[in-house]
Amino acid sequence: MKKLSFVQNTILLVISNLITGSLNFLFSIILSREIGANGVGLYQIVMPLYTLFICFTSGGVVTAISKIVAEHNSRHNMKQLYKTISTSITFFSFWTILVSIFLVIFSPFISTHMLKDTRVYLSILVFVPALLFIAISSILKGYFYGMQNTAFPAIIDIVEKSIRITMLLTLTVTLKDCELNIRVAGAVSAMTAGEFISLVLLYIFYKKSYFDVKLPKQNKDNGLQIIADVLVTSLPLCINGFLATILGTFIAIMIPQRLQCAGFSPETSLALYGKVSGMALTIIMFPSVIITSLSTILVPIISEESAKYSINNKGKYNINKKIYASLKVTVLVASVSAAIFFSLSDELGMLFYNRNDLGGIVFSLSFGVLFVYIESTLFGILNGLGKQKILLRNTLIMSSIDVILLYILLGNPKINIYGFAIDFCLSHIMGSIVSAIEVKKSTGVKIDLNELFLLPLSASFIEILIINSVKIPLYKALQNINLTTTALLFIGTIAFSVFYVLFKKIFRIASC
Repeated sequence: MKKLSFVQNTILLVISNLITGSLNFLFSIILSREIGANGVGLYQIVMPLYTLFICFTSGGVVTAISKIVAEHNSRHNMKQLYKTISTSITFFSFWTILVSIFLVIFSPFISTHMLKDTRVYLSILVFVPALLFIAISSILKGYFYGMQNTAFPAIIDIVEKSIRITMLLTLTVTLKDCELNIRVAGAVSAMTAGEFISLVLLYIFYKKSYFDVKLPKQNKDNGLQIIADVLVTSLPLCINGFLATILGTFIAIMIPQRLQCAGFSPETSLALYGKVSGMALTIIMFPSVIITSLSTILVPIISEESAKYSINNKGKYNINKKIYASLKVTVLVASVSAAIFFSLSDELGMLFYNRNDLGGIVFSLSFGVLFVYIESTLFGILNGLGKQKILLRNTLIMSSIDVILLYILLGNPKINIYGFAIDFCLSHIMGSIVSAIEVKKSTGVKIDLNELFLLPLSASFIEILIINSVKIPLYKALQNINLTTTALLFIGTIAFSVFYVLFKKIFRIASC
């Protein structure tokens, strides 16, 4: 299997994630239009539970397998590498089946007493098979990432998301006259079907790569040792994701209840939660697919370089170079995106969801974009450095802040749903700071604040001014709000790029 370079892997994953992110975006748009804000709210109550059980069955497995595969591959220990994959599939399949049986037995209790909405019962049953598909897929994806070849997972992700959308369209038409709980379960089943196809394709590509490799005679660890090695890395990440998801599930339940305390009816509270978590947040997080690509690639790359860290200074230099480059790209993406969300909040709600009640939420969330993107990249860096315990600590701190702030703010009638945006900003500011301190402590990476922050933020400020100055004249000329919004997206991005290059030259001259 051909090993791709850091730049090749990153570009490939960015393109793939942009496509899959667009397909996910399309999925959320179709979902919102077919089942409405209440249906999206119900769907978003189910999703944290789904994520919780994914963490419980296969949390951290992709990272653990990718690191172990990268180590074995660097030593050309291919027999041990493939033994790791087969043993891991057996172990995690058995474990996931046990958890799935437990979930099926207790799903009535979970829906009634934990999620406090019996309408989600059917959706829980529908996503149970997906847990097994995802557990095995995680191992196979970890294999490909560890071999530093992202082509196969990238192609398969696109296929999986396309199937998910096709299934959603088919089921929403078929179930359009059914009750809301059945339509939501139909949306969940589309997701399960996509995961099954993804697993089948991953296994086909894996077997092809397996037969293409000649396995030399080598000593192999026993199965228990292999599982122990995987769990050493995956367990802290699993606990991290598990605790974060438990708190996320608690927050998903708490938000509608606290909004009721602010004076909203149960149905309106559920609809508000659907708007912020299933629509506005989807818009805000769409550009982060680029950041996710970087984080995925950084883990095995930094793991390999960390092994050279103790041997010579080249490993340290390469790590810091990639860290700085990743942060630079992250801030660029965050700056141009935040300016667009800030300037076109109402227009984006109309463009993507045909709703005129999302603007205020998108606008308020735009202030936290820079920090949530930076925190995501720092998470990937710390993961690659093997700082899983630090990540667990940070998750507990941030989640505690989330619960406290949301409980206080959402129940205030004057703040209500905008308490989510306040927490979104403050929590991720704190998360970025504590993660950045740990990265600095671990690597000693030097940061040029002018280049990393002042330069892109200056360009984004000009971007905002230009978008707002041409918005009304452009609308009068085109006479179409969606066409105007699309044009403004291009104008804003081009303006940012031009002024970023211009300011970069000015900064360079000033520093001389």
